[in-house]
Amino acid sequence: MHIESVNQWHYLIGKGRIKNYSKTIAVQLVYEMSSLTFCIKPGMAHKTCASAGCNNCQPFKEGGNIIGCHCLEEATVSNHCNFKNVAVSPFYEILKRSIKMSRLD
Repeated sequence: MHIESVNQWHYLIGKGRIKNYSKTIAVQLVYEMSSLTFCIKPGMAHKTCASAGCNNCQPFKEGGNIIGCHCLEEATVSNHCNFKNVAVSPFYEILKRSIKMSRLD
């Protein structure tokens, strides 16, 4: 996992494998200047690809903001990504999911 920052947009990026497919999850973060920390605010979202047919899904950005995803490898079933933008659950749940994904790698 790593934090990626472009302009005013910040994401916690987790990469891993699910059923032999490479997947990426991006959790939107806010940088708090007063405490010099990144945090998740209510109403923010995590972004991922929900397609089972994409072998290597990566997010793509416009102006630093993640707006979709695309397949880097052609799959036998499909190379279509289903971009998903879901309200965040508590940070600990996202972290546990990312750790689980990294263990499957």
